Amino acid sequence: MADQNAGQVPDLASVLANLASLAIQQQPPPVAVMPTQDPRPVPLHRRSTPQMPQMTATRTPVIDPATIIDWPQGLRCVSKIAARNPNFKTVLQKMITDQDKHELEWYHNCPMMISRFQLTIPRFGMRKSLEAQRATPEELEAYDMKVWRASRQMVDAMTAQLKNLGVPFFGVVPEKIMSAEEASSGQLRSYQPTSSRPTRITEEELLALQRKMLEYLEDMYRG
Repeated sequence: MADQNAGQVPDLASVLANLASLAIQQQPPPVAVMPTQDPRPVPLHRRSTPQMPQMTATRTPVIDPATIIDWPQGLRCVSKIAARNPNFKTVLQKMITDQDKHELEWYHNCPMMISRFQLTIPRFGMRKSLEAQRATPEELEAYDMKVWRASRQMVDAMTAQLKNLGVPFFGVVPEKIMSAEEASSGQLRSYQPTSSRPTRITEEELLALQRKMLEYLEDMYRG
């Protein structure tokens, strides 16, 4: 009996081989591990923002009104000044009113002086009481000089005020004005290389620009 049982005992090596084969068969197939994603949002400071191309702002160079000597540029300049200065209209209207007041006063007094001068002409029926009101030619000449000086002072004051406001053609730098000798000698006027704007003008041309600007301002701001 012992010999029969001993013959039925399985070989240990065979048992181990069978167990090893079973372990290999029962092992689950490998699963590919995928990286887990963090559901939390990325902080703003860590997000990559697209870089926008930087635009370089080109600023138009500021033009000094004292260097403007052509009408189109002067008109654009005074329009910008009027838009930026809220007191521009008030100051211009007061200047126009004051000028009208002084001129009316001068024109009112001038006929009175002329009528007094006419009393010096001998004629019949002239009363002696009127002889004391005679105006001599010297008085008329003195009155004319008085009016001329007053008008000259008014023009100078207006020119200074327009210059302070930045109105073109008033207070032009001397380098932009041709002297009388240069103008009389027939010196050719020079122009800017890239435009038809003159680099210098004569005093007569400057005076014409001033009058044109005054007419424009009067049309715009006369109350």
